[in-house]
Amino acid sequence: MSSNKSGNNNVVWWFLVTVILVSWSSLVSAESDIRISGFLTTIVTQGKNDTDTPYANGMATKDLEWDTRDNHVGIQFASTINPKMDVAAQFISRGGDYNYNLETDWAYIDFKAFKNARFRVGKYKVPQFILSDYLDVGYAYPWVRPPQDVYGTNPLIALNGVDLLYKIDIYSSKLLFDLFVGDGTHNTTIPPRTVDYSQENFPPDQAFPDEMKGQQILFDTKNTRGAAIKFASQSFTMRAGYFKTDVDASVGPMELKDVPGAFGGVGFTMDVADIIAYAEFIRRNTDPQMELAFPDQDAWYVTLGYRFGKFLPTYTFSEIKPGLDKSDLAVEEKSQAVGFRYDIADSADIKFEALYVKPKEGNHGLFDDPVEKGTIYSASFDVIF
Repeated sequence: MSSNKSGNNNVVWWFLVTVILVSWSSLVSAESDIRISGFLTTIVTQGKNDTDTPYANGMATKDLEWDTRDNHVGIQFASTINPKMDVAAQFISRGGDYNYNLETDWAYIDFKAFKNARFRVGKYKVPQFILSDYLDVGYAYPWVRPPQDVYGTNPLIALNGVDLLYKIDIYSSKLLFDLFVGDGTHNTTIPPRTVDYSQENFPPDQAFPDEMKGQQILFDTKNTRGAAIKFASQSFTMRAGYFKTDVDASVGPMELKDVPGAFGGVGFTMDVADIIAYAEFIRRNTDPQMELAFPDQDAWYVTLGYRFGKFLPTYTFSEIKPGLDKSDLAVEEKSQAVGFRYDIADSADIKFEALYVKPKEGNHGLFDDPVEKGTIYSASFDVIF
């Protein structure tokens, strides 16, 4: 699907990579520099439930898993071309089914248009979550992984296009406005609930076979347009964002063409006197034609923690439930997580987490099959360099 489009995108990204490499060779210029940084996260997981079914498309199984998609390493390059123009890129390699293949996470040219305003042209992260800018940098947040009830709702991570960022300084705080447009091709998986539901309610020639559970598919987003606003001080961060898009996809017997969808959310973080808090609420609202792949969903979480020197214990409560258009295909579960983080160095940590999940009766939640309840145990090591 969209092979020509994907090929054109590859040309754009490799062009941007070439620009970075060329800028590296231009270090003879007094205005040129090259900055390299990176991050690594490795996670081990194991799940326990009454039917030994996997959780979140293989994020955790009944076996002790050392190689899942949550294991990844990334590297960032940035260079100043001239006083008004920078170029930057991030490449990431993931484990599990991704087999550590290298991909371009984002790559763009940053142009300072005028005071406090700049454009980014290329592939950029969609500002939809509190963690969008550093979603894969495990060292930057308190959990082993961000709460899946919220962060698993939207596989649209990056766009190819342009965004305008405008910053206002307010004493020691900042107010940032972000307007963006673009297109993209993205990965998602067929929800297990969709497969089971189709077998119960569809004619045999229209039902999804069992082997399609968790199968990866591509979908395209077009004419994506949105806005976000963020306030950040030394101790607090607040953000809100919203975007609309049109979706093309081929999912089993379902064909989508220019089907509208929208996604919005608000979030908050606090770090005051060793008390930390995170909270987010999101809403996914799509056309009924997308019910099989992307039913309407509401989701939220709250995290509280207290720092004891290098130790940070946390508690997280999260929930995902049907959104505006109630659907039998919507995910419905509540989760509680107890976590523990220890900073072993200025740029490295280890974390442990026990996540207790209870789907609504008759619903899969994020499990591959219906379960009464389940627990996922995880441990991680994060480093930045």
